[in-house]
Amino acid sequence: MTQLLLIKEETYRNGVNNIGDVVGAFPDNWTFTKKEIDLFSIVKITADKAAIDFKKPEIKRITRAKTTEWTNELSEMKEVWQDADGKFKEIIKSPKFALSFVKGEIKENYSLYPENLTEIIISS
Repeated sequence: MTQLLLIKEETYRNGVNNIGDVVGAFPDNWTFTKKEIDLFSIVKITADKAAIDFKKPEIKRITRAKTTEWTNELSEMKEVWQDADGKFKEIIKSPKFALSFVKGEIKENYSLYPENLTEIIISS
């Protein structure tokens, strides 16, 4: 079992986080402070920390060379996230927290922003 520390009304900040965002995952025997209990929602789930970490999308920095010639120009660089289908998508807006707990399920937060849905083809 794992305890999730979640954003609730008191810690919600419009445009910064969302109610249900996962702030942290803690073992079942973890004791929270009074302040944490007052400021955050705490839910117990059956998944272990490894299963929760597995839900976080992979984040990569990718580059595209402007030329094959030696030059003073810097390569173009982007940051991408990998969705559940294995597709990489450009990160335009990064969520403060990678995961949220919604309707009893842990979900990634990158797809909440429409601007983060553009697929990037990465050559191997």
